Amino acid sequence: MKILAVNPGSTSTKIAVFEEDRPLFEKNVALTDAQRSVFTAVLDQLDMRCALISQALSDAGFAENSFDAVVGRGGLLAPMPSGTYLVNAAMKDYLREAPRGDHASNLGAFISERFAKLSNCPAYIVDPVSVDELSDIARISGAPEIERGSLVHALNQKAMGRRAAASLGKRYEDCRFVIAHLGTGVTMGAHDRGRIVDVIGAKADGPFSAERAGGLPVDAVVELCFSGMYTRDELRRKLLSG
Repeated sequence: MKILAVNPGSTSTKIAVFEEDRPLFEKNVALTDAQRSVFTAVLDQLDMRCALISQALSDAGFAENSFDAVVGRGGLLAPMPSGTYLVNAAMKDYLREAPRGDHASNLGAFISERFAKLSNCPAYIVDPVSVDELSDIARISGAPEIERGSLVHALNQKAMGRRAAASLGKRYEDCRFVIAHLGTGVTMGAHDRGRIVDVIGAKADGPFSAERAGGLPVDAVVELCFSGMYTRDELRRKLLSG
């Protein structure tokens, strides 16, 4: 089987073509600030990103309609177990409403479906950032009104977990790891036999990064929220989206 894999991120779209598990082509299609700045919402970038992917495939000699399956990075869906999911209408409706946030990963389902239609093949997402496999204890926070949740770079973390396990001659499902994803957002996960049972999240208590303020002193955040300097949306953009 020939598979097109697409990973939309904040500043680039990573694409690859596989024959079974053998990589035939890989490319990181970078996006400039100027290219992104003309769009208000992430999903508005769909046509632009697809055009860049098409050009990259054409330059590498791959026809757009030559794939047996297309898979994209999964976005900010409802909490769910890790795995491979078929793109469907309910998934796309949820991502359009984006109740959990407007993020580049939300494009994965739409891009995979766009290219899957050209090949008349299935479209999937794998290990979305909304993967939530936390243990009951990990959900406890210092405030009873607030339950800890999971928004994590599950796709990359689990891929690295499988790679690390293979290097040890073991199955990922038989290992325990602490894995960190270092990008424009930073997340860390405690992996226990195939499940991410605790996380330090990019939009919660994690370290600051290029696009996230990270964990902040609670008292200072409360004062900032009531300072009148920012609206709710402005403050969310300032602290959570660069």
